[in-house]
Amino acid sequence: MGSTMVCAQVAEELQRMGASVVVLASSFTGPARSVFENKGIHVKVGEDLESSIFDFDYVWVHSQLLPLSFVKQLGVVSRNGIPAGKELPVFIFNHMSALDSSPDEHPYIPLLEETLATAEVFVSEESRDALAKDYDFEANRGIAQWIVPNPAPTVYAQISKVGLHSDSPKHIAIISNHVPQELIDASALLKASDIQVDIIGEQGVVREVTPDLISQYDCVFTIGKTVQYCMMSSTPVYVYDRFGGFGYLDAENFEKCAYANFSGRGGITKSSEEIASEIIEGYPQACAYSDAMHPTWTVSYGMEHVLADLFDHLEPRTSITFPYEGYENALQMQMRFAWRYYRSWDFELWMHGQNRNLEDRLHHEQNIVEEQAKEIAQLHGEISALDKNLRRAHEEMTRKENQLRQVYASHSYRLGNALVAPFSILKRHGR
Repeated sequence: MGSTMVCAQVAEELQRMGASVVVLASSFTGPARSVFENKGIHVKVGEDLESSIFDFDYVWVHSQLLPLSFVKQLGVVSRNGIPAGKELPVFIFNHMSALDSSPDEHPYIPLLEETLATAEVFVSEESRDALAKDYDFEANRGIAQWIVPNPAPTVYAQISKVGLHSDSPKHIAIISNHVPQELIDASALLKASDIQVDIIGEQGVVREVTPDLISQYDCVFTIGKTVQYCMMSSTPVYVYDRFGGFGYLDAENFEKCAYANFSGRGGITKSSEEIASEIIEGYPQACAYSDAMHPTWTVSYGMEHVLADLFDHLEPRTSITFPYEGYENALQMQMRFAWRYYRSWDFELWMHGQNRNLEDRLHHEQNIVEEQAKEIAQLHGEISALDKNLRRAHEEMTRKENQLRQVYASHSYRLGNALVAPFSILKRHGR
């Protein structure tokens, strides 16, 4: 999921920049596990860390989850103040969606960020504006709010296509887990024009979107994080998915696209014919725009630049005061509930994945059975044809036998046989 990949990429980039990083997760299963392990990121599983909050310079928080021991330690700080010679970490709360259907991306625990945060970061201006209503305005007034626009790892800039584009699109990717029908139909039209179209996602091939993958394509249909991958690599990107979209990213639509995290929201629905036509006809201009903006985008959407700028501007709080007596206990209960919820959700996602794998296997086996049934039906047809031929041959043989019996039984055959009999005897005796 998007939040998982952001966590992995932020951790990897910070490690590359020289930081020591530990990730705490409610569970550690499925494809996500291999992503973190392949990046060499230290992941602890559970709802707690046996560490002091003063061991950390920064605490980057997804979905408002904190180790339970941190809540207890922060309660002590609230009552007694910060110990001499110690400094609180900078708490950064990350929010990745403006949608009410993603409640975990909202500040759903009241007054948590208002009490702890040095900074609240949002994936887009749309997200910041939508979530503003969820905070206590007065309590949140002094907290820094930053747009961290789902930046892409610097490695994507290393596969830059600047000045290396083909004359026309020949190989296109649709990167999505929810491809709308108009894109499916448009891909059929493009294929009819000898353009290869691959679907990367649940309706095609499920795989991690890497720099090597992006480098294979002349342009990409997508939304969200993958748009930044394309921007960093100067790959023309057509912003369109289940919410509709804007078409090729260009100077006219860029601000609107960026406002909603390149989700396609705020755009329009297009017909498959429009999409296919725009992909081909607008390709040269899309290449030129991507190349011209590449130097700017590698800074404003490059993860190293974005994180360095953010961290350089943040200072830890000099005090923390819980908003009311009993808040520590209430926060502990909310955290316990949240950790359990995420473990349950992970199990649900795992079960969904298992069911999907079983359905895929069943579909595969059904295809095999259907193919074998066709082969058996074909063999039955061939056997039936052979049987008919055999019956015809038998009937023909019977007819010939009857004709031969009639010849042997005829008066002329018996008379002729009697006349030639002496000659046969003479021939056998050599005369």
